[in-house]
Amino acid sequence: MANQYIFLPWLRRGMAKQIAETDPLIDSPGTEGRAKVKLNVRILADDVEKSIVTQEVVLVGPGDITGIDRSAIVKTDPAPGLNNFEPNFFPYIEFYEEDFPWRYTPAKASGEKRLRPWISLIVLEEEEFERIQNKKIRGTMNIRIGAEAVSHALPIPEQSWAWAHVQVNEGTLLPNDLTDSVTRNEKIAGVLNNNPNLGVSRLMCPRKLKFTTKYYAFVVPAFEKGRLAGLGAKKAEIEAARRFQPSWSREQPDGLDIPVYYEWSFSTGKEDFEALAKKITPQDMGGTDVGRLWMDVSDINYGGSFDYTGNLQPELPGRQGFLPFEGALVLPSQSEQVPPGSSPPSQALTMRTGQKEKDFVKHFAGLINLGVQYRFKQRADLRWASAIPGNDDDDPLLVPPIYGRWYVDPEGGTTVDPLKTSNWLEQLNLDPSYRVAAGLGAEVVREFQEDYVSRAWEQLTDSRKNLNKELQRLRFAQEVTNATYKKHFLKDGSVQGEFGSSLLALTQSLHATVTSDDPAFSIAGKLNEFKPDTAFIQPAYRRLTRTNGPLLKRAKIQNAYQIVMVAPALPFYFIAYNFIVNPPFQNFNCSEKLINFNTNSFVVPFIFGFATSLQNPNWFGNNPGSFPIEVGKFPALVKKLQEGELRKPVFVQPAASNLPAMIAKVQSKILPSLSFMIRYQSKIPESSPPSVTESEIITPNSFNPFYKDPTYERLGNLKPELFIPNLDQVRPDSFVLLQANSPFIEAYLVGMNHELAGEFLWRGYPADMNATFFRQFWDKSDSAPSSLDKSEIQFIRNWNPENGLGTNGPIGSFTNPLVFVIKAELVKKYPNLVVYAQKAKMINGGANRVPDLGEAPVLPIFLSNMAPDYLFAGFPLTTNMVLGQTTKPPISGGYYFVIAERPGEVHFGLDLGRKDVYNSWNDLAWTDIPLVTDYIDLQKDIPLDPPGKNGFEWGKGEKQVTMDPSAGTGDAAQMAAILNQKPVRIFIHASLMVT
Repeated sequence: MANQYIFLPWLRRGMAKQIAETDPLIDSPGTEGRAKVKLNVRILADDVEKSIVTQEVVLVGPGDITGIDRSAIVKTDPAPGLNNFEPNFFPYIEFYEEDFPWRYTPAKASGEKRLRPWISLIVLEEEEFERIQNKKIRGTMNIRIGAEAVSHALPIPEQSWAWAHVQVNEGTLLPNDLTDSVTRNEKIAGVLNNNPNLGVSRLMCPRKLKFTTKYYAFVVPAFEKGRLAGLGAKKAEIEAARRFQPSWSREQPDGLDIPVYYEWSFSTGKEDFEALAKKITPQDMGGTDVGRLWMDVSDINYGGSFDYTGNLQPELPGRQGFLPFEGALVLPSQSEQVPPGSSPPSQALTMRTGQKEKDFVKHFAGLINLGVQYRFKQRADLRWASAIPGNDDDDPLLVPPIYGRWYVDPEGGTTVDPLKTSNWLEQLNLDPSYRVAAGLGAEVVREFQEDYVSRAWEQLTDSRKNLNKELQRLRFAQEVTNATYKKHFLKDGSVQGEFGSSLLALTQSLHATVTSDDPAFSIAGKLNEFKPDTAFIQPAYRRLTRTNGPLLKRAKIQNAYQIVMVAPALPFYFIAYNFIVNPPFQNFNCSEKLINFNTNSFVVPFIFGFATSLQNPNWFGNNPGSFPIEVGKFPALVKKLQEGELRKPVFVQPAASNLPAMIAKVQSKILPSLSFMIRYQSKIPESSPPSVTESEIITPNSFNPFYKDPTYERLGNLKPELFIPNLDQVRPDSFVLLQANSPFIEAYLVGMNHELAGEFLWRGYPADMNATFFRQFWDKSDSAPSSLDKSEIQFIRNWNPENGLGTNGPIGSFTNPLVFVIKAELVKKYPNLVVYAQKAKMINGGANRVPDLGEAPVLPIFLSNMAPDYLFAGFPLTTNMVLGQTTKPPISGGYYFVIAERPGEVHFGLDLGRKDVYNSWNDLAWTDIPLVTDYIDLQKDIPLDPPGKNGFEWGKGEKQVTMDPSAGTGDAAQMAAILNQKPVRIFIHASLMVT
């Protein structure tokens, strides 16, 4: 469905459509009284029309209204209390019901184009009015406007038709549907009847506002009858007022008292979106220290053995003993996207091969491992004296923690290995840069621990506790069912032989609900097709062949069976013994060479042809094979069967050709590891946090809360200098291109989870020490809808121990995305602006680059604001992709980054000033229509038509000014289309921000 706004100049419903008198658009003498309509009433008797009675009905009009219901109001623009509204825009108010502004207007439209609403929207400065008590009507409020303000601060009442309209948001209507008035009305009525939410009515105030000024907006009656009724005048006085007399005129020497139906206040700013956006310029951060600072690690207070004395930049002697720290955003790398599972390029100390770096990592590993080893070794075995200076005999050992150890070992007994510096646990704990990131996460938790813990207890409500008890019972049932399942249906860990037959036989009640390999049939229907071969699932056969049934009891001798029973799909034949064989044959050597045997008195049920051997018979196939039986050997074969100790009877079970598939289908439905998890998931509320692992078994003994809120903001507020170091080097009103630092983000989130798990342990909260409570760093609530998993990391205990930091995002996630950063007043004023990337294309033989609007835009994977004026938009793009290639094949234009006003937020007004060519109504500025008063006068303030006017007529619709308010062709819908401010888009190519 295409996006499309349809504006209508007015809309009427009900009996008001029958009003015959046309709105003169001005005060009309001799029009006292009310609007009336004639109705024809049909009188029926026995469903037969007897007569028609004509009755004149008096309609409710403005003089009957003293207030409006607040629920009728949908929205105001600006919102109440906004302090930076665009001074070039028109304030407006929206009503849910499309006919509301004209519902009580006592006339029909003039020329089907213009109809004054019965209410108006006025906007006044604080000193232009005063409030007065309305003692006649309780609960209402009046204002008194001075004579001077009336002359310039109120709209022209005869032109109020221009400032009210209907908007219908319907993209399926075609231009031909809207050309003819009859067709248009039918189509619009059908749209609104099917979905009333697609339409809205609107009142605008066409006053030119001042900069940085506080205003009060009032909805007031537009007709004199309504004004008098709202003030509490007597009925005779209200009836004496002329029907089309407006509530005010421009000349009222005594001022004006008028009732207020609704009000709100706001203040204006200095500039609109377009003006603020044009002030922003791109900035190349190359050569700066944005995203990085240097840490002094030359003295970490554990003795000289643990101090770092190397220098990663030998050309700078002052860097000795310093290590780089990189925050959440860094300067963009010219390298391509890092392949999954590999470590991204970094300044990580643990990846260095210098001897001083190796020594530091080795010694530091020995230090932090002491905290874990202390739990398992004697004090003397740790050799503290060689590691810790001073006399420590009586002091406890306090060493830095091993962050994330619970996720590698649930018992917390993991130590770090200085030789495994490519593993995330070692990188996180042995590299001071990442230890700082993890420490920042822990610090955020410590700072806001009361909030996090209280929210955790809120999630663990009484219903959650009761749920835990229910899950305990479900877990017990799962274990019992699993043991039963293994005993009766599994052999060597799989369903086979007689166990498959038992599974089908014992699950007969499910067969009708399980679809077979043929979607048109259930298992029951498919088995019914092969009824002769599936008698073994019938209750009668199961009773006959049950272990302790009469038949087998007679056959049993001590612990062995003397008989073997006939196959269920075949009749019983008797030669001394009943003879039934079921694979695998017990106590019988199938390798004997026999020949086919078949007589009228005995049927060997497993003879299906002339196969020569039966070493591995396929008993469930179409051709299970045959026993070759030598002449004269059959008596010996029977005797051998008699003498063998058959520990249980065995059965031949001919069956349908797709029996294995049916067994697998049924098995998938009753498998305890699957069926109970489905039941488990159905009991978990949607608001519950996800399972700790994807293959989580039912674990009701712990409850792991989950926090969906992004965590970057609290870090930015608590430690802004470490969140993104040197971010203050980005100048105001700038566009900057940086890159997300995934290793930092992962380390930070591990630190948060590690610290909160310890806090839960301290407070006795029933959570797992290796649960992941935080998975989100950036704000992804407004990210691309295709992003299924909006987290930054997988559950930590699922991380591959051999992966490095920065490679543990959800499957399919983008490592180290580019981040488009805006620092501008625009962000502060428009925090919900739209940001996306648009592919560029080369034109004029590669001489110029323009946006390729035929390509779909690339939406951000996160969009995050930070006070006071920062916006971070992350994109799944690399530096090489956005810069493009223009000098050699393959030619690529790169990408533009785009900022735009959010679509759907409708604004009306004119530009503050016009610098561009006047090509369309969208270029119209206030400087094109110099005003005599604060309000637009359609008879005098008539701008020139632009070349692209698209058939829209301004105001009067003519250049010859007359005093007839009904002259011309313009209407309120055309005024709305002219004044509707199109969303502004600003395109900035990446090459302007990165060199």
